[in-house]
Amino acid sequence: QILQLSDNSILTLCDNSFTGLVGLTQLNLAHNYIQALNSRWLSPLESLSSLYLNNNDITTIHSGAFDDLKELENLDLTENPLNCDCELAYFKDWSSHHRSSNARDR
Repeated sequence: QILQLSDNSILTLCDNSFTGLVGLTQLNLAHNYIQALNSRWLSPLESLSSLYLNNNDITTIHSGAFDDLKELENLDLTENPLNCDCELAYFKDWSSHHRSSNARDR
């Protein structure tokens, strides 16, 4: 299942925005105005393999934002003004672990 929400002027998402979409495999939120990735709004998307968040206004990725996305293989965060601060340390650690886990699975 694919959900195409790009170019919709989305500013933020609620914690229950994707409740019930457990079979979703691709989510495109590119070219919106999202500023932060919350730790809860992605959690229902256990089957998600591709997530496109490019060309938003994302400055912050909260701790735990990607923890429930066990099937994620493609993540696009290009063209976002990420803040290089302590909050971003979570993403660095997640990215390093996720990349090495995927390499072992192949």
